[in-house]
Amino acid sequence: MDPEIMKDRGAFLANGGRIPDQLTCRTCHRDQAFEFMARLERIQHW
Repeated sequence: MDPEIMKDRGAFLANGGRIPDQLTCRTCHRDQAFEFMARLERIQHW
């Protein structure tokens, strides 16, 4: 997805973006050391 769309929450959602939850993140981050709550604040792609 275009980074400009990702910066705009409305545009992001209108273009198929999803608000991530732990299950969304864990589809890729499968390592037990991954701390969802600690990382949630750091991600900016929603």
